[in-house]
Amino acid sequence: MKQFSVFLLIAGLLQAPSLLAAPSGQGVITFAEKPLRLIRTTVLYSASSGTRLQSGDLIESDQSVTQIEGLATSTLALGPETRVEIYCNGAVTTLHILQGWLKVQPAPSTAADSLDIDTRTLHLDVSRSASVIHVGNNLVEVFVESGTQPLVELDKRGQAGRKSVLSREQYSQRKGDEPLQPAGRPPGSFISAMPNAFFDPLVLLSGKSVANVSPKKIRDVDFEDIALWLRAPGLNRAGLATRFSPRLANPTFRKTVIREMGGSLEWETELYRFESKGPAVKKTAGAVSSNLPRPKEV
Repeated sequence: MKQFSVFLLIAGLLQAPSLLAAPSGQGVITFAEKPLRLIRTTVLYSASSGTRLQSGDLIESDQSVTQIEGLATSTLALGPETRVEIYCNGAVTTLHILQGWLKVQPAPSTAADSLDIDTRTLHLDVSRSASVIHVGNNLVEVFVESGTQPLVELDKRGQAGRKSVLSREQYSQRKGDEPLQPAGRPPGSFISAMPNAFFDPLVLLSGKSVANVSPKKIRDVDFEDIALWLRAPGLNRAGLATRFSPRLANPTFRKTVIREMGGSLEWETELYRFESKGPAVKKTAGAVSSNLPRPKEV
């Protein structure tokens, strides 16, 4: 067993009295070498062990490894420099990997909730397979440790195309919009780059007692915090623009959006909505001030 797995086992024994297994469909961070960056609504947080995750969360790791349990009843490990969006819709949870490494280990139950993985070019249902997924620059790699792994190729518009299935110990990759390569053994480059913690089965760390650790607020997001997400293909850009539109009240954020995102329909719409509120806000403020008692002259 690798040193990291031994450390996880020890950490699990120490944390068992204080961590609660997350409810079905809700994930909890059960191990974090270092705090994660968590973007929730329009706020940047620091998240650590015990933090519950919510639909819409954007999570980002640095050079460390993080373990999440209870997300669609599965156990996940995030590798270094990994960016993931969480979206829950009923019994289906979808993770959109923007970049980085992800290991998925399903719950030992046939009643597991559905867990999907989206990248720009591939859609995967990982509910019944243990898999390692890597998303790099113009490249998606998938290795199936156990079970069977259905894959669907996506075109530039995110529409489903050709379907494939990978079986135990099979590897495949897709470069850009090229067809998915035939299944085979993982190349040496994939093995050497894979995080060491991914070589062993993930050790469950959640216990039975309640410990809900709230994330620590750092500040409201700046444009630079969300730039990669706003430009990412395959995401709901209109939804992201609406979500972060309250930050347009910040002049620096607004100027950066105009410079970097001006011309995009979703942001032009939000800018128009924001600017159209200006006269109404000023009119309301003027009416309120006119009704206030005037100071007496001395």
